[in-house]
Amino acid sequence: MTTQQIVQNYLDRDSRFRERKNKNKGIYNLLIIKYPILKDKPRELIIDFIVDFISYDRSWRKILLDNKELRGSDYDDKETLSKKVQRNLGYLPSDRQSVYEKDIEWFNNLKEN
Repeated sequence: MTTQQIVQNYLDRDSRFRERKNKNKGIYNLLIIKYPILKDKPRELIIDFIVDFISYDRSWRKILLDNKELRGSDYDDKETLSKKVQRNLGYLPSDRQSVYEKDIEWFNNLKEN
């Protein structure tokens, strides 16, 4: 099961996880299931770790977005890899963009007529 499927299932099962204020507690619960060894650590310590991790990750992404000179050689690979995964899952990522552009063109033609 993928991470996305695990989170989706948890959201389906536990309505409390849907609330932003409970997001980190829900992530904690999912991590405890995946890594039972974490049960030995204080819950608040792990939740603090989750919050810090998310903050560091968000800061890292924002800084690299704003400062091209700091990006690694694989920075632009994400889009290529994402499209590859989407294709493997049966989606046509480039076709969705062209459909969107056709919709805009159609809408603009409506406004002109």
